[in-house]
Amino acid sequence: MLDVIKEKLQVAQTMLTRIDGMLKKMERDKTMSRPGWLVHDGGPMPIEKGTPIHVLYRDGAVLRNAKAGVLCALDWDHDGHDADIVGYYVIKTEMEGVSND
Repeated sequence: MLDVIKEKLQVAQTMLTRIDGMLKKMERDKTMSRPGWLVHDGGPMPIEKGTPIHVLYRDGAVLRNAKAGVLCALDWDHDGHDADIVGYYVIKTEMEGVSND
């Protein structure tokens, strides 16, 4: 009887893990569907260090008002972890587009 209960618990755990993964993917997709968000597939940091950005992690969490290459926006490689950066949004600064003429 105990073996049956353990087996059912293991099946339930597997189902919950899959559901959690689907919910995280839905959250990522929702964020990435918004205008201005760019996909990052791993590899080197695609923007200049210090660029103001929002960062989207694999687990669906968003870090707002970060700087590229600093602290939580430092590691742009993909290791298969929830903290992999899978998307980013470059924050426009007030001075962008202003000419020096």
